[in-house]
Amino acid sequence: MNDNSAYASAWDAHIAGLQKERRAVRAARDQQVEALYPHARTFVLKIAEPVLDTPGADVDDVPGTLTLVTPDHRDPARDQFYVGPHPVLGRNLTWNKHFEELDFTTSDGTRGLRGHLRLTHSRLRAFGILTIGGNDYSVEYEVPPQRYTVKVAKDAAYLAGDNATITWDTESDRWRNAAWSADPVLEFTYGVNGEEIIGDEKVYTFIASFKDAATGRDWIPDAFTYSGYLTQNLKLGFALVGGTKAPVGPGADYFPYALSSKMSEFAYDFDGGMVIGSAGYGGTCYGVIGTWARRPAAGLYLLEGDGHTAHASVHDGALYVGGQRVPHSALEGDTLSWSGLYQDLADAAGLPSAGHLVFSADGSEVTASSFKVTGRRVTPDEALEKVDADESALPVLRAALRHSRSLHAEPGHELRDLIAMSQYSVDSQGRYFDAVQQGSMDDFYIILQNYMDQNLRKQFFNPGPPPPLDQDLYAIAHITGTKGTDPIPWYGSLSVPYTACALSKFSSDPAAALINGRRAEAWLTQATSGGDVMAAQGPLLYQRRYQEKYNNLDWFLVDQKTNAAKYAPIIDAQVEKWIADAKAEAIGTPEEMAKLEKQMRDLGKYAKDHDQYWAFAIYTYTTTPGYLNMLQTILLTGGGYDGSEFSQRVQRTVALLNVLDTTSNFSQQYGYLLQLFQLGSILPQLFDFSSDLSGFSFAVKQIVDKFIEQYIDSPDPKMREAAQQLQQNATQDLIDKVLQILHASAAVGHGVYEWVHIASRFENTFGRVFAHIPAAVGKLIALAGAGAMIGFFVLGASDFGQLSPAEQALVVVGGANAVAQLVLPILQRGLALGAVWDPSVRWWSNLRKFFSPKLIDDALTKTTSTARIWLMSNKGTAVGYRVPIKQAFAARSLFTAHSNVPFSQRFKLTVMGRNLGQFTARLLGSAFAIIGIVLSSIALSQENEPLELAANILFLTASVLELVAIVGGWAVAGSAVAVGGMLVSTIFAIVSVVGVIALVAGIILIAIMMSRPTESPVETFAKSSGTFYMPFKTAIEYFQVYQPAGQPQRAGVAVLAGGDAGKALKIGSDGSARVAPYDGTGHTAFYLSIDSTGRVQIGAPILDSKNVPVLYALAVEDTGAVAAKSASGKDASLDAHLLWYTEVVGEGTYEESASGTRDLRAAPFKLYTALNDGTAKRRYLDVDGAGGWTLREGDGVVVTLKMEVVKPGELTMADVTWYTVEHDQRADPALQVPGSLPHRWTIEPALPEGLEFLPEEGAVQMRKGVDVPPAEKKTYKLTCSNDIGTVSAEFSLAVLVPEYEPAVERELVAV
Repeated sequence: MNDNSAYASAWDAHIAGLQKERRAVRAARDQQVEALYPHARTFVLKIAEPVLDTPGADVDDVPGTLTLVTPDHRDPARDQFYVGPHPVLGRNLTWNKHFEELDFTTSDGTRGLRGHLRLTHSRLRAFGILTIGGNDYSVEYEVPPQRYTVKVAKDAAYLAGDNATITWDTESDRWRNAAWSADPVLEFTYGVNGEEIIGDEKVYTFIASFKDAATGRDWIPDAFTYSGYLTQNLKLGFALVGGTKAPVGPGADYFPYALSSKMSEFAYDFDGGMVIGSAGYGGTCYGVIGTWARRPAAGLYLLEGDGHTAHASVHDGALYVGGQRVPHSALEGDTLSWSGLYQDLADAAGLPSAGHLVFSADGSEVTASSFKVTGRRVTPDEALEKVDADESALPVLRAALRHSRSLHAEPGHELRDLIAMSQYSVDSQGRYFDAVQQGSMDDFYIILQNYMDQNLRKQFFNPGPPPPLDQDLYAIAHITGTKGTDPIPWYGSLSVPYTACALSKFSSDPAAALINGRRAEAWLTQATSGGDVMAAQGPLLYQRRYQEKYNNLDWFLVDQKTNAAKYAPIIDAQVEKWIADAKAEAIGTPEEMAKLEKQMRDLGKYAKDHDQYWAFAIYTYTTTPGYLNMLQTILLTGGGYDGSEFSQRVQRTVALLNVLDTTSNFSQQYGYLLQLFQLGSILPQLFDFSSDLSGFSFAVKQIVDKFIEQYIDSPDPKMREAAQQLQQNATQDLIDKVLQILHASAAVGHGVYEWVHIASRFENTFGRVFAHIPAAVGKLIALAGAGAMIGFFVLGASDFGQLSPAEQALVVVGGANAVAQLVLPILQRGLALGAVWDPSVRWWSNLRKFFSPKLIDDALTKTTSTARIWLMSNKGTAVGYRVPIKQAFAARSLFTAHSNVPFSQRFKLTVMGRNLGQFTARLLGSAFAIIGIVLSSIALSQENEPLELAANILFLTASVLELVAIVGGWAVAGSAVAVGGMLVSTIFAIVSVVGVIALVAGIILIAIMMSRPTESPVETFAKSSGTFYMPFKTAIEYFQVYQPAGQPQRAGVAVLAGGDAGKALKIGSDGSARVAPYDGTGHTAFYLSIDSTGRVQIGAPILDSKNVPVLYALAVEDTGAVAAKSASGKDASLDAHLLWYTEVVGEGTYEESASGTRDLRAAPFKLYTALNDGTAKRRYLDVDGAGGWTLREGDGVVVTLKMEVVKPGELTMADVTWYTVEHDQRADPALQVPGSLPHRWTIEPALPEGLEFLPEEGAVQMRKGVDVPPAEKKTYKLTCSNDIGTVSAEFSLAVLVPEYEPAVERELVAV
């Protein structure tokens, strides 16, 4: 009855442990950034654009900087914030620590400045929306790199040991007596690049550059030609790798091959050593002392001295007066100097027209000045107090401070107020949950109790009147379904399963054990998933509760209707801007351009016809480059290890769109645009160009030829010139060589998301190898390669020759169009090849011309499966200590489906190659699945045909389960919980918005105490509940994986004729079904999958006769023979050949698990086939007396289904190749048939230096924080065993020194 309570407690404890780990990792990263920016940080504007084409919108109004002053990192309430130079009062500044969002309101003296920002990377980047003078701007800011000036002394540091380690001692005579340069000779700049090493690595990688102080010569090393890292204890290291050489010649005397240093406590300076001239002992070692070129002076300062008062605003290393930057002002070290300050401003600020201020080390005080004043940094609120106390004080700030006070930070009526809304709340354990959904479910139960069978309600829920319906709920309850269903009888049809579900969970009556609550729960979920009543009423229930949470939401709903005429011109102007941008940025046939224009006009027309201005505005904002950059950053750089923050962000947007537009039209359009964004911006960065590209060469040539054909006579002179250059140069031989260069450039890197680095190396190499060929030719061919990959990806194919003519045409034409779209910004704006996938290029939005929503949806659905399959292939199927056995069946079915899709999934694994790691696969799986849920659930609510309806229900369920498996299952397997620990259940929030309700949550059953007659009311109900009645107090749904105390886990179901372990059902690799002794393998230990009507599939996780992993299910052939058939096909769950009804014929036996629950061990059943043979008679499973199984009409053998111990099987371990420049890498085994826990893992021979084996998990990893030395390739044997069996696998492992110039590149250069 309450058998899930102990498991829920165990799960909560597990999640709490993962949250603790996640918080520890996050705290370490925050601590590291806090050490780098202890007192203040300045954000510099990177992207700004108006959200809508409103009158007066001008990006020049957007402040170029944001300043965050942090007196106490532990107390964000003390933060000081400035928008440009404009201070934000404390009352108008709100930091949401759970969502890491900053809301603010301030003034420039005449206009209000409001904003909503999401801060990422420990508050080093900011994405969001600013509202200035009534105009909304999508913005992105980032903290720029830090610059140090460096003094040097020869031999103050030295090289030691076999590895030529840079060594120094600041207390030694060697250091103290060294001849240090009088002035800095070098500038060193570094900035965290946001690409954290994945795992619990506490190291930031960074980008670096150098500048010679004497000549001004700059050196920015190519990405991946060096290793750069910064540890938590502020040790900084830089080293060229793989034979890379530092520049030579004038101004290059001090450019290092290696630099090692230790930062001071607040990173104001560092000491260390560097090697110049050559690597290692062949070079010269210098000691170095670096000083931060710009101290953390920022904010508002009040100054006094000799009866004189003044104030100064310092932001981004410059002086501001009256909101204006003083032209000739600069902060160098601890001194701010300026000149040329206009006299009226100087007088108003109390400053001289030229002068300087000297700041303390932490930037909090002015310790000296050129005009005899000192002072301290003050908060905006202190400045306001000063203004209130003295009318003559701070004249240039007075208006802004007072106007800012007149504004308020309460929810208003601007776009940023909508963007800040979220359905999520945080529970006491720090986990997210959808509070709006909870409230709407409460409302649903109130409606249900009013219209359900009143006798059942009075008897089991509430003997008094039903809860009253207020006017709004009554009106919603009587809304007809989207397909005309009368809602009142529909609610009545839920009475029996609703009561059965409630009684089974919450009744204390012993007779409640006779009710199959699990089946009732499944029935309810499926019934409401396809219910058109919920499709109509669900969004309104959700909208109602959303309005309760945000009082100002009603204003937006009313405003977009009452002011529709005012907003129509704004919508028209935005649509015209879209069209103009598309014509300027897009290339296509007149038909394609007309199609694109029609899609844009249709969206604008829909917004006007349905009075949906605010939904239109939300849609427009969430498809701007700034917002999409945020999503990309969250997805690709660790803003949630399992991708759930991405999912949460999508859910927030879709929920808000559905509240504003209950038809879900904008949600559907948003989902489609997000899919295009994933295909056009995110996926290309994951393509593994270091894989074998030879198979694409012919397709690339066809794409190049098609591009030439389309644009050789183009009216655009740049496109025509590009086509002519290709025509003159792009032979098949050149294309082969270009692809080789692309391959060689990619082979250098050893991390993911390398496109920008690959492109940089490619352009450099192409320029050296083919100096006589225009650079544009190389770029075009490289882009044609990317275009081919996109085309293949969409089709899910890897061999051009195996495609149909129509499919080949799609790859060629689509690839040529992609090249045209991508090359436009390169030719027109001089965009670097590495920047073509940037969201601001917008090329992805123009894919609408080439790929239909269905084609994109199919491609990304396959990608979701691919990501999950990769995880299973490289990590195995995660089955916890106590889970429904149906989860194991589903996992196996999805995994073995890989072998049934020979092109799509295998191609994607090839195309993504090493970039499809565990981290990436988790992110892709969750990110793609959540959008699949959005689109499929919307489609579900719009279907009319029963078969299509059923298919969509199954697809939706599969998508949800798939996401649960990735987000939830992987948490069990050891991955970190996402930011804030978002509950897995919150993924259902997006579904509930469009009508799919999980009815079992939050039921409150009122227990009625009464003297029970011989048959209690609960028992009477149970016997009359039809399919939900369990006369023997158990059913097929109650088998689940569990582990008895001190014993191996029961992980599979044996089917035993007569209860005899010697007469078990055995499914053979050839698809046969025999009687044989139970052997503990997947041939006799099965997974079960049960649908909402109680029909079961009995699946065997085995290898077939070709040694391919399969999930065979006990089946009935059309001839009536009993055999086995694959259960992994698309329609397998509906195939009556594989489905069996069960009759329980006796009491079950139980065991107490380690978690304290009472679990079903075994029960006797009779099974009859769901396949209708044309008669009304049931055909039961029976033994045939000859070692096989058969069907018999009317009766069959009693089989005992029994939870048993299972052997581990199908162990694999991928070959491992790591590089010495990598840190904290890990490789996990894949155990496709996990068998019963606990496992014991061993490896032989011993691992090389710097690596370690994890015997609890069978994983191999680099030791944390250790530089791993090279190790030659060697074969290892990995073994997993439990109490009844053993399985082994061999794999190779090598640790290599990266090669800067791969052999293929050297050969091309030589040619």
